Amino acid sequence: MFCGIDWAEAHHDVALVDNEGTLIAKRRISDDAAGFAALLTGGRVTTSV
Repeated sequence: MFCGIDWAEAHHDVALVDNEGTLIAKRRISDDAAGFAALLTGGRVTTSV
């Protein structure tokens, strides 16, 4: 499994591919702390008040 990240100014695109190069998942994340948290948790971001 490989992860590629296209790092841009306003957002980032993330892709997971298997050993054969088949796309497993892709996601666009924002260029902020919430986007980074989504990257680390697979999108399962919780916030506390």
